[in-house]
Amino acid sequence: MTVNEAPWLTWRVVVALMVATFLLCLVLDGLKCKKGGMTHCIGGSLAPCEQEVNAPWCDDMVTPPFLHDYKEQCACMMHNDSRLLVHIVEVAPPRTFPSTTQSGQRSSRVLERISIAALVASALKNSTGNVITSNTRNGIFGANLFAPLRTDVGLAPPTTGPCPTNVSSLMVSYSFDTLVVPLSSSLLQDTESVIPFKNDVFALKKHFPRLQRVFEQLLSRRTTLSASKRVACSKVHLAIVITVMPGTKTSWVNKNATNIAVTLFDAHTYVKKMLTRYLRKKPRYVRLLNSIWYVGIPIGFPVHRGVFDYAANVMGLPPQRNNDQGGVKDVNLGSGSVGRNIESTLCSAGDENIEMCRAMCRLYEMQVAAYQEANGGLQKIAEAKGGRVGMRSFFLPYRDHFQTELSAERLNWRDCLQLSLNGSVAVAKSIATSLFIPF
Repeated sequence: MTVNEAPWLTWRVVVALMVATFLLCLVLDGLKCKKGGMTHCIGGSLAPCEQEVNAPWCDDMVTPPFLHDYKEQCACMMHNDSRLLVHIVEVAPPRTFPSTTQSGQRSSRVLERISIAALVASALKNSTGNVITSNTRNGIFGANLFAPLRTDVGLAPPTTGPCPTNVSSLMVSYSFDTLVVPLSSSLLQDTESVIPFKNDVFALKKHFPRLQRVFEQLLSRRTTLSASKRVACSKVHLAIVITVMPGTKTSWVNKNATNIAVTLFDAHTYVKKMLTRYLRKKPRYVRLLNSIWYVGIPIGFPVHRGVFDYAANVMGLPPQRNNDQGGVKDVNLGSGSVGRNIESTLCSAGDENIEMCRAMCRLYEMQVAAYQEANGGLQKIAEAKGGRVGMRSFFLPYRDHFQTELSAERLNWRDCLQLSLNGSVAVAKSIATSLFIPF
């Protein structure tokens, strides 16, 4: 008869091996996350990011790869139900500005600032419709910079393999949120106060309600899909486009005009980091997505035509040379002529808010040198630090989205600083175009 002399010892060895295996897997999982690996940490959160808050791998959200059978992938080519969700996040100062009379007294009237995010989403939808295809020339995310994104979402289909195809299509939808940052101390500090760096499971609902609504709609849609389409044929990719609108008060962005560009870049990075942190606290949302991408679009200040020369004088730069029908001439305007020229162009005697228009033009006259210096710095920092700034994120080159020709169109401006509805639509179209044309 066979006798087991120590059954308790065998049981303890099994338990010890199980515990050791679990701890080993836990350590390896944490190391993968810390090195920016293509996997989640246990619990859907990158544990090292709780301590190493400034680590570059904490800025992006990297989802685990979805592996499917080739037959499933080829079958999905015939009835692709994949989606690209483009969400616009606008970071901007409050939407109302107090009116100032000529005597400097505050007026009860306010002018409402028009939100750019909604207009950008509308411009993108008008350009692409609800379906985008890979063979569309100059389509969305068509620039070479976005090649990794296009490949990942399926807009660059393989030409070799078990199921080659020359055309791939997916549905696209657009949404937006506006993060209002009150003018208190500085742009970066005030942004941090609005979306603080802490774990908050309700942060998306509080600060990005429309993005939360998108995820809830995805959850609802997932329950209605058949099991055969639920994963393989229904990939969902999210691209978050971040625009930081600096407003009109340069000292709020940074008291030193030469550092405004750095502050704006840091604000982009901070918003991206916080969105990633908030999403990590929503693993059921992240599981709906196949990839998450970030695109930062730098926005500067409006500098009207002809005003650069005064700014150049202040900063010791050579004056701008403008082409004229009679040849080339130097334009060098003094501050008084600049103010009178712009004010007479944009402020009409018949306007209801002419006093505020004139006051804003005087403010513009005082700050235009800082505006120009900030725009130049933003262009340099975009060239030095822009491009692909992370595993899943981009920062685009700087462009003058206010466009020089806008200065000649009085209907595009309420005053020297504030855009009208027509001007806001034009700027939104310019921002949307950044996602299409090559640089």
